[in-house]
Amino acid sequence: MKKPWAIALVSIVPGLGLVILGEPGKGLGAFVLTALFLAGTFVPGETVPATSFAFFLIAWIVQGYYAVVIAQRLLRAQAGLALPERPVSIAPPSPGASSAQKALHKTKVTVLKLLPPGEQLELALQGTTGMASTGEALLDLAGAASGVPTTLRQMRQVYLGITRHDFVLVNTDAFGAPSELKRISLARVSLVKAAEGLLSDELVVDLGEGKPLQVAIGKAFREVTRELIGLLSQPKAS
Repeated sequence: MKKPWAIALVSIVPGLGLVILGEPGKGLGAFVLTALFLAGTFVPGETVPATSFAFFLIAWIVQGYYAVVIAQRLLRAQAGLALPERPVSIAPPSPGASSAQKALHKTKVTVLKLLPPGEQLELALQGTTGMASTGEALLDLAGAASGVPTTLRQMRQVYLGITRHDFVLVNTDAFGAPSELKRISLARVSLVKAAEGLLSDELVVDLGEGKPLQVAIGKAFREVTRELIGLLSQPKAS
């Protein structure tokens, strides 16, 4: 009954899938929220009902999707495919740390939990894959306006790390939980492109196989992004 397809089916009733998965609080919250938005569709007038119905659809879809992702996590754990995490104890950010420094600390802890005990990180960053560049976004808008189908982009959060010998890539599921860990020897990894933008910086990294990794990293982390660029740009040992 807890298979993802079954959870998707029962989640037609808002919150029921989450209740079955052992998340009664979240399930009740999802039910109440969607019910409130649905009730708003019966308010007299035009603006409130239309807006309420739009929010109802969003809430209904998100709660169902979230329940399916939770079911997938449980399925991976039962199959022994969940990423093992270890306790990590590192110095916390200083009391006057900025929000960016706190985020970098949290990212480092997230990646360290997935590494063997005793292994050190040179640096760790959080980024996003699947984001369109300005040019691609304009092409997508032009295509949509002319009725031409555009490429479906799936944005996902990723974590990047550098150890003494490896480039670490942590992929996440749709709600940000680590779902896959890849380690590639630094000797095989090279920087293809680096561009600084108004809100984020774009990196394209050749991992030595398959399609290059294209990731956007927030401007707030630019200093560390530049460190990463420097490490990836170093000459490879022959």
